[in-house]
Parts: sequence; C-alpha cells; structure tokens
Amino acid sequence: MLGHNSTARIESATLDVARLGLDPLPLSGGDLENLRECYENVRAPDPYAPIWRANTAKPRACYQMRERDEREAANRRDAMQRTWRDDPHVN
Repeated sequence: MLGHNSTARIESATLDVARLGLDPLPLSGGDLENLRECYENVRAPDPYAPIWRANTAKPRACYQMRERDEREAANRRDAMQRTWRDDPHVN
C-alpha cells in the first residue's frame, strides 16, 4: 500500500526459544576461528566498526550447523510456520 506509514517499537532483541517450541542445540567443542582473518573487516567511518572490533577481538568457537535428517528439518519448518501463523503480533 503506497502512502501508508507505520511505526513499531522493538520490545526485545532476543529470541524466546521456548515460545517458538525449539530445543536448544547441544554444542560442544567447536574450532576456534579468527573472524578477522575469514571475513572482510568493517572499518571507520562505518558505524558498525566498533561493534565489529568488539565482537572479533579474540578468536571464537565456531560450529557447523545442519539438520539431522530431512524429516526433522520438515518438522522444524512446520513448527515455525504454525508459531508465526498463530502469533497475534505477527498477523
């Protein structure tokens, strides 16, 4: 719709994992990776440069994520779609 404006307010920048019906991923190990070597650095005058420097100050544990099988992936997609469809704040 052209000509219509709306405003919103972010109440939380975190995900409510329980509300989404997701199980926390069991993580262990993880190879240390220096993100500054793997990705293009963000430099001034970019406003995100200070955040980049803080988040990449030291190597971090990195993990490869994948679904265990296609059936599990389909179940997760279905659960997400039901959650968004039933959420009165989204519709």
